[in-house]
Amino acid sequence: MPWKLFGRSDPETKPEVLHSIRNRNRDQALIFVHGFGGDIAVTWGRLPEFLQQERQLDEWDLFSIGYPSNLTFDLPGLWSADPDINAIGRRLRSLAEFPPFNRYRALALAAHSMGGLVVQRAIVDDEAFARRLVNVILFGTPSLGLIKASLGASLKRQASDMCEGSAFLNDLRQRWSEKAAGFGFRFRAVAGDTDEFVPRESSIRPFRDDQTAVIRGNHLQIVKPVDENSESVRLLVAELTRQSIQTSLEAQDFQRRIADLWPTRDRLDPKAAVSLALALQRLDREPDAYEVLKSNYDRMKSSGNVNPDALGTFGGLMKRRWTAHRTVESGQQALDLYSEGYDLAVAKGRHEQAFYHAINLTFLLIAFADDPQRAREFARRVLKHCDADEVESKRPNIWRSASRGEAYLALGESDNAIAAYTEALRDPLPWQRDTIYQQAAFLVALLDDHETARRIENLFRPDQQSAAL
Repeated sequence: MPWKLFGRSDPETKPEVLHSIRNRNRDQALIFVHGFGGDIAVTWGRLPEFLQQERQLDEWDLFSIGYPSNLTFDLPGLWSADPDINAIGRRLRSLAEFPPFNRYRALALAAHSMGGLVVQRAIVDDEAFARRLVNVILFGTPSLGLIKASLGASLKRQASDMCEGSAFLNDLRQRWSEKAAGFGFRFRAVAGDTDEFVPRESSIRPFRDDQTAVIRGNHLQIVKPVDENSESVRLLVAELTRQSIQTSLEAQDFQRRIADLWPTRDRLDPKAAVSLALALQRLDREPDAYEVLKSNYDRMKSSGNVNPDALGTFGGLMKRRWTAHRTVESGQQALDLYSEGYDLAVAKGRHEQAFYHAINLTFLLIAFADDPQRAREFARRVLKHCDADEVESKRPNIWRSASRGEAYLALGESDNAIAAYTEALRDPLPWQRDTIYQQAAFLVALLDDHETARRIENLFRPDQQSAAL
């Protein structure tokens, strides 16, 4: 038959579209997407096998999807031709809406080579699809194209799309650049250190440094690990376990918030700016959060209408910068923002805002300003504002309990601190628990109180503490 002369299979034969690797009806699924001339199973070698051996990934279902991509010439108008990347991207989005994928609350994508272009196309074309993603990892993807693809461009649609400077890639890079700041998923572009097929320049240069990685291997080896300790296995495990399942699902709420508010970030009112900045910070996008808060702060100052909540959020970001980098500028800016916010909250009679600003001033006066006397003064103010807020609100507040705990730590009252933290830990979200723990552990370390440090560790991390004992 004529089609066999071109290495094509019988047009009545349909390639496998979905390969179920592990399906346990979990809440999350990792989907593998192969590249040009790849295969639904062969492309990945033993990578899925090694991932299944990782107990940390027990809560992930695993699938691989396929699409037509032969190394032979397209023959449009004869029987069929391999679809272009736009069409494959549409197919990926459609599959995500059908069983089994429509039941998953969160999806992760691992793509190889051209498969990474398919994934990027699906993301920029469909915001609803993008919001379902919690991780995207691209291995050896020619995001800036390939010069060598021009050799088959006139005979192969997929090769034409991958050509450096192609209309497809120019459009993709422009739209990715426009939309990337609104993405909520964790993203990583990975290059092989000996990959000569897709140069490192093409695979990682379009993305921020903190979104890229280089691992050992050529274009095929980076997705065909030899054992469970291979860098591709370890990278995927690290990316997929950076956050708990619950945190991954919470991330989708942050993604939706970013998608709604990012396009108008320069015109948001203070409440919306705070909401957007908090979502960005929860998804490790601190530089973007800073720009949103700084712009909002400048607008508030120019209008003379400053919001204490916005000051507190901005102060929190600068405090985290100080704890990470210990620069005088960030520490002083955090102190100034919290001081301004505290004075405003007191003037407005807002006790909830006041105890928030006061507890952060307590921390900074100990950690940054080295002024324990003023820190104790503000710690006592924290307790008074917490009591007043509790009377007014008549409802529990996790941050009020945590602030009491921290104030008692500053005052050296360990038993009261543990009691307040126990109250705060009745039903926190994972990120709330982590935030409270990090602040408590940092402060108690500064106070050099080893016994209280042990009690804090035992309260927040009982399993680890028991193991250590």
